[in-house]
Amino acid sequence: MSFPRCTLLARLALFLIGIGSVTATTLENARYRLVVQDDHSVTLHVSGVPAQSLQPEFTVMVSDRDPGYHVNHQNYPVAPRTAVRWTDYEEDLESLNRRLATPAEREARRNHAVVTADAKGGRTWTYRDDSGTVLLRVSGAFARGTTRPLLAGQRQTLRATASTREGRTLRWSFPSHPGFALTAELTLPDGEGDPRISHRLVATSPGWYSVAFTGAPGQDAARVMTVPQECAGRSLRQFNHLVPEPFLRLPRVHLATAEGNSALVVDAAEMPFRIPTRANARFGLMLANEGGRCQPVAFAPILGGAESRLAPGDVRTFSVHYVVRPGDWKDTYRDIAQRHYGFRDQRDHSGSGSLNQALEATLDFLADRNGENRALWHDEQKYYDYWTDNSGIFKPFSPLFGLSAALVTDDEAFYWTRALPQVEFALSRAQNTFAPYEVEHNGQVKARNRELGRSYLGAAQLVHLHGFFQGRTPLIAAAAREAGFSASRFTDLLARHELTGSTTDLDQARRVADAELRRRLPTGEGDDYLDWLELHLATGDPRYLDAAREGAYGLTTTINLSPATPDTQVTIDRGGRVPVHEHSHGRHRLWGFLPPKPVSSPEQTVPA
Repeated sequence: MSFPRCTLLARLALFLIGIGSVTATTLENARYRLVVQDDHSVTLHVSGVPAQSLQPEFTVMVSDRDPGYHVNHQNYPVAPRTAVRWTDYEEDLESLNRRLATPAEREARRNHAVVTADAKGGRTWTYRDDSGTVLLRVSGAFARGTTRPLLAGQRQTLRATASTREGRTLRWSFPSHPGFALTAELTLPDGEGDPRISHRLVATSPGWYSVAFTGAPGQDAARVMTVPQECAGRSLRQFNHLVPEPFLRLPRVHLATAEGNSALVVDAAEMPFRIPTRANARFGLMLANEGGRCQPVAFAPILGGAESRLAPGDVRTFSVHYVVRPGDWKDTYRDIAQRHYGFRDQRDHSGSGSLNQALEATLDFLADRNGENRALWHDEQKYYDYWTDNSGIFKPFSPLFGLSAALVTDDEAFYWTRALPQVEFALSRAQNTFAPYEVEHNGQVKARNRELGRSYLGAAQLVHLHGFFQGRTPLIAAAAREAGFSASRFTDLLARHELTGSTTDLDQARRVADAELRRRLPTGEGDDYLDWLELHLATGDPRYLDAAREGAYGLTTTINLSPATPDTQVTIDRGGRVPVHEHSHGRHRLWGFLPPKPVSSPEQTVPA
């Protein structure tokens, strides 16, 4: 069949136009295919993961007065202590109580909350259990304001009205605003790089500003699995609060479902290599939950915080990455740590020395080998004074830590002078927060006890202690039996099996552990991964080894993997003084401690 020449040319032209249109609206690299839609949103395609829609949406918060950037001490049921509270902006009382009464809010806190106001407007938050018993009342400064960042200041939500492509970058344009001008772009790097979203804000009116990227895809909250991270308050039960830079160990908001993972990750270049504090925090992250959908949100700067007060003409820029991966959350977490924040096994013992030397120095400090007793050891009380919270109180945890340190380092002197006295403390006192003296009560340590004659340790720890001393001390085994073995905890049942050799206890431990695994995976809270490892060693069941690995990974999320460590030398303790940690200032302000002073230390230049 033949076609007229003009028809062929016309069809070829249409074909080429079609190719050009696809090329102009599609960005690809080895991992991602991004398709720009007519409304300027971007559909992300990654092999093994359902497609996601990324919206060109930013929310700008503006305040014409200082918004009251503050900490969230005391009012923890509504947000963790790491959250920011803005004291100069409050949610309307009626709408606040209506929101707090919703089933979702009650389930998140697992209690009932009501906020009242006195004649002067001072608020009181009252939390009650299902029987009506008051669990907590919060008033004063920590009852003021809001922990919800999108309620602090005046909110302006902007969506792109135009987009243009320049190479591997999609530039978004937004409606004009009388107080500021906003532009943004999305860049897809070569190779397997993750999309980078950047914004640029230019102030045209003075005030305090914060820009939130609110266009990241959301997920059905019912399908989101618990991933250990700072923004997921109370194991994914607290939402809509902002966690600032110093409390983000790996700056990301990570959503995991059965289909895959997505995470909003702060560009490593946005986090300078220094000790971040509330005062110098450049950004914050939030896990939002509105209408049953979880969504990651990034804020920069933080309203009222560093860099947020702008004069006309001032400019603020910021970048995040949107990461999409199939598979397990741990693979995504590891990939973010390595590829974005440069985590690696450096094994460089130059400069400050090896980990072995650090351990030896710690033991020297605890054993008072310079005679200055900076650790505040008390021979009679057999432990260290808990001065940093409340002087005259002694608060050990497990004596197994000291015993392990003495054993691993083969330090006999440490065993006799520190580890063994801690065992005596643990076996003779009914509670670990022991207060032998009448001391000033600053309110920090609420439970103080003087009861002697029994051990505060649980049955499982006592069985381990019994094993440490090779079963030669019947008193310890008797203390374990007196403490009692709970039939609802597999750790207790496993401990009783170790004490008695009963296979019935081991079988019951497995049943309880299996039921717990059906409810949840370990998250690394505390040292629970060791419990699962012990159960694996007792049974050989690989499922418990998998659970131990899950918990161990969860525990690694409590280690600071940011800021990214540069390959350079840095100078520390400038001027011969060690910086004072923010927490010490908090103790000074809240609990009446003397103002903290920097400790003297030689200025050093060491590998970062």
